[in-house]
Amino acid sequence: MEAILPLTGTITTLVYVLLAFIIFRRNPKSRLNWLLAASCLMLAVSVFTEEAFNLADSYQSARFWLKSSAFWYFG
Repeated sequence: MEAILPLTGTITTLVYVLLAFIIFRRNPKSRLNWLLAASCLMLAVSVFTEEAFNLADSYQSARFWLKSSAFWYFG
């Protein structure tokens, strides 16, 4: 089970990035498409940093990933 968790985070991140790209390419002039694509990219960053946090091997590394995952919420 532990071996499959990093794979699901990677797949989820790639799906969000691909979805953002598809949404943006359909109509780049639409503000709604910009907003939705940006939301997908923020979710991709969130999933990636949370996965890196879960795989961290030291306290300092885990703390870095935890802070970076919360950055876009409060930045």
